[in-house]
Amino acid sequence: MKKQTRALVEIGLAFITASILLDYFLGAYQILLWPALGFEFILFGIMILNTLRGRVASGAVKREPSKTQSEDELTRLEHLCKLAIEQGDQAAANILSERVRSLAFAAAANHLDTSETTLRTMSEEDPTLLQTQVRDPELFNALTTKGDMIQRGDTNFLKNLLGKIEEWTI
Repeated sequence: MKKQTRALVEIGLAFITASILLDYFLGAYQILLWPALGFEFILFGIMILNTLRGRVASGAVKREPSKTQSEDELTRLEHLCKLAIEQGDQAAANILSERVRSLAFAAAANHLDTSETTLRTMSEEDPTLLQTQVRDPELFNALTTKGDMIQRGDTNFLKNLLGKIEEWTI
């Protein structure tokens, strides 16, 4: 935003300077002064619009893909949940379990103020130490369980686990 503001101020200063110079040199010739000032106004107007257009276009381009990307991710996650919970697809249950497990690790790392790598290593090498730090059986099971945690038709387990993860992120 600072670049855009600076560019607009510079254009404004150049416009004022050009107006003063045109008035100084063509002040005696009114028939030449008015067309020159009109041309100057159009030229500087185009420069200002070009500066503003660059800012608006870049903002619109930046917002559009991120919205589409997040919608695609949510759509894929919704489809994955339907496959795993409603249809009992084992591959979808494994993928969904890994995504939930990664969310659990991120929430626990944030809550315990440590790195995810440390927690992952702890869950593999010394789960009892991890259990003393986590102190929540559902979250501990999510961190240490290998394979799929999601069972067909069991939406309550997933809802409760995601609720626990959400509590740990606050």
